Amino acid sequence: MSKIRVLSDSTVNKIAAGEVIEDPASVVKELVENAIDSGASEISIATVGGGFELIRISDNGCGMSKDDALLAFERHATSKLSHVEDLNHLHTMGFRGEALASIGAVSKVELVTSDGKGTKIVFEGSRMLHEGVASRSQGTTISVRKLFYNVPARMKFQKSQTACANAITRLVKREALSCPEITFRLDESFSAVEKGWRNRAGEVLGAGFIDGMRPIEEEGVHGFVGMPDQCRGNRLGQYLFINGRPVVCPLIAEAVTAAYGTRIESRNHPIFVLYFDIPPEWVDVNVHPQKREVRLREEEKILSPLAKAIEKMLRKPLAPVAAPKMQTFTLRESPTFSTPPPPVEQMPLTFEPQFDVLGRVGSYLLLEWVGEEGITLVHLKRARARLLYDQLLERLEGKKGDMQTLMFPITLEFSPNEMEILNARLKDLELLGIAMRPFGEETMLVDSLSPSLDQDKLKELIDELIGIFSREGDQAKLALASTTIRFCVTREGGGIDEGKALVRELMKSSCPEQSPFNKPIMVKIDEAAIESLFKSYRNSPR
Repeated sequence: MSKIRVLSDSTVNKIAAGEVIEDPASVVKELVENAIDSGASEISIATVGGGFELIRISDNGCGMSKDDALLAFERHATSKLSHVEDLNHLHTMGFRGEALASIGAVSKVELVTSDGKGTKIVFEGSRMLHEGVASRSQGTTISVRKLFYNVPARMKFQKSQTACANAITRLVKREALSCPEITFRLDESFSAVEKGWRNRAGEVLGAGFIDGMRPIEEEGVHGFVGMPDQCRGNRLGQYLFINGRPVVCPLIAEAVTAAYGTRIESRNHPIFVLYFDIPPEWVDVNVHPQKREVRLREEEKILSPLAKAIEKMLRKPLAPVAAPKMQTFTLRESPTFSTPPPPVEQMPLTFEPQFDVLGRVGSYLLLEWVGEEGITLVHLKRARARLLYDQLLERLEGKKGDMQTLMFPITLEFSPNEMEILNARLKDLELLGIAMRPFGEETMLVDSLSPSLDQDKLKELIDELIGIFSREGDQAKLALASTTIRFCVTREGGGIDEGKALVRELMKSSCPEQSPFNKPIMVKIDEAAIESLFKSYRNSPR
C-alpha cells in the first residue's frame, strides 16, 4: 500500500490557512486589502469577541459578479495576476489568491456582493452551503464567524480577545495611514476621515506625535521625520509605506538611523512616517506569507533620496534651546610607571559576615575580612545596583515595594499604539515602581514613583519598557529589571557606617559578587598583588 497520498482540498486549504491566517488581525488585513483593491472610497470594519466571533468588512468598491464571487473561494484564484512576470509589476495590495479559500477553510463565511446584480454565497469549512441572489448596492460585504471553530489546536495558541482586538485596531490604523484618500471606520472606537497624508497622519497618530516632527519631500519619498531629541528606545514610532502598502523594511529603518549620524545615541531609534512612491519592479513584496516585509531591488536609487531628504531636514535651523548640562571631571595626577603594573586578579571570594571597614576612597569601600589576608575593594554603585535589581525581581513576582506619591502628577504623552501597550501593562509598571493612569487618548499621568527612580529620565525609561513589552511579552522579567535599574538614582555620598550596612545587605543577595550587568562588585587584592605594584617602580628614576 502506498504511503504517499494526495491530500484533500479541505486539508490543503487548512494548511494554507496556517500560512496566511495567523489570527483575527490577519483576516482583517486580507479582507481590507481586497476592499482597497476594489477601488472603495469607504471601508467599514466591525468585530465581536476580538474577531473570533465575528469580523465584518463592508466596502463601496466595484463588487463582483456571481461567477467571480464563486471563483474567489477557489485556491490560487485572483484578479491581480495573469502571468508570473506580473509579480515584478504589482500595483495592488493583494495578489496571492488564497485569502478567501484559506479563511473559508477555518470559519463560516458569508459573502454578499454586487456589481449591479447582487449575489450571496455562504461557505463553511471549505464547503459551499448556499448560493443565490441578494439585494445590495454596489460593493461587497464579507462576514466571517466562528474563526478557527474547526481547528481547536489553533485556538489554543491564540492570544486573548482584548489583545486580538488591539492588534486589529493597530492594523486598521496602519491601513488608514497607507491610504489617506479612503475613509476607514472600525466599530465605535476608531475612524479616519481626513484626506491627504499630512492630515491623515495627525488624525491617526495624534497631534502629540506629529508635533515637533518635520515634513520631508524628495523625489520618490515624502512624510514626517522626528528630530534627534524625539528619538525613542523602541521602534514603535516608525511607520513605513511603499506604494500604499504598510510594510517593514529593516534596510530602510537602518538607513534612516544612519542619516542621523552621531546626533543620536546608538541604542535610540528615530521616529518617522514615510511614504515611498517607487516603480513596483524596484521592490519585492513576495518574500513573506502576509506580505509584511519587503526586499529592495534598487537600494541605491531608493535610499539615496531618503538620506538627502533627512540631511536637508537636519540642516534647517532650530529655535534656540538651553544648553545641556555638562559633567565636569577632575583628573588627578598618577605616578608614571616605566613598565605597566600587572593587572589585579579578580579573585573569587569566600563571603563571611565578619569584616572590618578600613576606609573609603571615592566610590570604593576598603574591607578587611576577618581571618583572611589582603584587602577587598567594594564598588558601591554596583553594590547598590545589585540590591535594587534584586528588589525589582521580587516586585515583579508580586512583592510590594515603597512608592512615593507625587505632589504634582507627571504628564507624559504617547502615541496611540504606545497607549494600548501601556494600558495593558499598568500592573507590571506599578510593580516596577511606576503608578500611572490614562488621561485622555494620548496622555498618561504618573501619580507615584519608587524613590529609587530618576524622575528626569522617566519618559526615556518608559519608552524602553514599551519596547520590551511589545517584543518579549510576558517572558521579560530579567529584561525589565535590567532596563529599569539603568534609570535608578545613583548616589556618591554616604559614610563608613552606610557602606558597612550596604555590604551586610549585599551578603544576603544570591549573587553578591556581580552587578546586574555582569561587572565585578568586589575585588580582592592579596599581598602578592600589592607587592607587584611596588616592584613596578624598580626602573623608575629615583
